[in-house]
Amino acid sequence: MTSLGLPSYTFTFTQDDIDTLNGRPLAATDFLTGQTTATVGQTIDFGEDIGYDSSGCTRGETDEGAGFWPPGPECPEAVSTTMNLPVTVTPATETCWTGINSMGMLLNGVAIFNWSDGFSYNSESTWYNLAQKLELYDLGVCRGHAAGGLYHQHLDAPCFEAQVGETGSGHSALYGFAADGVPLYGPYVASGQRAQSCWVTRDYDDPSDSLGCGGTGARDCLLVDPLDPTQGTTAASHDGPSTSGTVTSLSGNRFVAETGLFFEDYYFDADCATGGLAYMDEHNGHEHDDLGYHYHMTESFPYMYGPTYYGSLDDNTLVSCSSSPYPSMGGGGMGGP
Repeated sequence: MTSLGLPSYTFTFTQDDIDTLNGRPLAATDFLTGQTTATVGQTIDFGEDIGYDSSGCTRGETDEGAGFWPPGPECPEAVSTTMNLPVTVTPATETCWTGINSMGMLLNGVAIFNWSDGFSYNSESTWYNLAQKLELYDLGVCRGHAAGGLYHQHLDAPCFEAQVGETGSGHSALYGFAADGVPLYGPYVASGQRAQSCWVTRDYDDPSDSLGCGGTGARDCLLVDPLDPTQGTTAASHDGPSTSGTVTSLSGNRFVAETGLFFEDYYFDADCATGGLAYMDEHNGHEHDDLGYHYHMTESFPYMYGPTYYGSLDDNTLVSCSSSPYPSMGGGGMGGP
């Protein structure tokens, strides 16, 4: 698969969309006039000005894309990318964690990234940020943004769903391919039935949760193996924020540190995965009918697929297996009180 990475998305605003934009915590400064210039029923093209203060979004000496991107993200560029995929999917024989940067491609050429933004709480390389959470206000209206100029998605895109005509009236269409050659389908496994992730969160506020570090709200223990919660927990080398604390993102947005903000908050529930057609395995995929093994997008972690690949990676593909679930870069991210 070869792509320049820039989609031809369009987006039509509903009242909910306008309310969401104007309800941003930092709307007063995120928009040049304190609110979006978009209106209900307006249809825009990818990159069209909707009133954001995108003064940091430049390409060379131009401001192409300014007004479309929230403050913080860079403008995407046409980045030529070729991804070689296995013709035949071969199940992996060893655990192969997804790494940061591209781990697949949508059919329209947009890169697929995993759960990580590459940063950790207080730069301590212990509690790693979920991009889908801490970059929430850094995403454009099509729920994507750029890194190193490369536009990508960490989660499903309403603009792509509109392109493929997703209605939820049956099994979703093919959306793209993972680097291991496994097809990625949209969020529906059947009419009106969404795929369900079986990665669940620990409860740090419940003393009866054996994985919750005592149930006091503290994040001071880590899972020995998130794929096998029966192995229990071990003391963390650095504590994370309590569930009543706050975390400030790189773009200055503050979040309550409830469970689910960090990768270490999750574990795979094998019992959940036996619940039927809609419940995904540890890779966020399953096999049924004549579709063979395939991944699905889900509304919760890991959102696309992963955090491990089902299939083996070819030596000549763009990505390689990571021996650890954690990003190789661990800096960044600011802790709140």
